[in-house]
Amino acid sequence: MSLLGAEQITSRPMPGTHLPARFSIAQFDAMIDAGVFLKETDRQIQLLNGEIVIMTPPNPRHDDVVRLLSAWAFGRIQRSQDAFEVCVQLSMNLDGQNSVVLPDLMFVVHQSYSLRRPNASDTRLLVEVSDTTLAYDLNEKMGMYAEANVVEYWVIDIPHRSLTVHRDPATGRYRSVQTFDEHASVSPVFLPDASLSVGQLFR
Repeated sequence: MSLLGAEQITSRPMPGTHLPARFSIAQFDAMIDAGVFLKETDRQIQLLNGEIVIMTPPNPRHDDVVRLLSAWAFGRIQRSQDAFEVCVQLSMNLDGQNSVVLPDLMFVVHQSYSLRRPNASDTRLLVEVSDTTLAYDLNEKMGMYAEANVVEYWVIDIPHRSLTVHRDPATGRYRSVQTFDEHASVSPVFLPDASLSVGQLFR
């Protein structure tokens, strides 16, 4: 399989760079297996609509919210008898969009993912923690997840200390969008007893 354009990646492009070559998911995976991205281990690399994108590394404020969110998620899964797993900053395929994304957190169906990544049909809740990427996560990323039929998508808005909940995807948009401030509590549809106090994510 051709790795055309891989030499552009090894030159360490700056965060936020979109490489002009377009790749399939299979080509992207072949580059991973070939070690093409070893020099980029300090950055997040995603395949978005066939373009390899070097994401800006997260800042401490982002990491702290991910830590608190993860503690909530793992605690709720341990109390639940349902067959779900929590994935923190692990890759996911968006089938039909030629994209491999790295959400901050997902609840997925419990099964083996050793031969393939989770996709939208496996995902019960997907969460992005947004600081510098807020506009992107609420617009372009939202459209990608809705098009893939991710059933529930949360955006944790660090600057405004709030949580925006997207549900009911249809034709590339979400028909239900609600924003909750730090005094509210929210539960995912698939796990209604797993209440999250929005304010506990900010300290």
